[in-house]
Amino acid sequence: MLIRDIRKHTGLTQKEFAKLYNIPLPTLRHWEQGVSKAPVYYVDLLKKITHYSDDDTIIIKRHNAAYYYYKNTSTVSNVYGDCVHITKDLSDVKPHNLALYLDDLFNDINISKEKFFLSCEQDKGSDILWEKA
Repeated sequence: MLIRDIRKHTGLTQKEFAKLYNIPLPTLRHWEQGVSKAPVYYVDLLKKITHYSDDDTIIIKRHNAAYYYYKNTSTVSNVYGDCVHITKDLSDVKPHNLALYLDDLFNDINISKEKFFLSCEQDKGSDILWEKA
């Protein structure tokens, strides 16, 4: 059962896993025992959140960073949950180089996020309405 595999991947007990992901314990038990099936979107979400690796997931590690390339959804995420849709197949990119490229990508995303949040904070104290030229 995939839900059981995902939970075991986390190292959590059923009770801990259910509490952490706000799943009623009887529901989790039913999913794991095959009495009922978890919704596909929920399984996919749990796989992403827990970084569960299956045949459609490539884990790219570099120093203290880890990235997760989900071939089936064409997305890459970091350990903080930031996610980017990728329009190119990354399967044949050299893993060492891909890790460097992903470091750059997520660093640029973090810089853009900081700039965005700073602009929003500055806007709160201003009466200026910006227009595109």
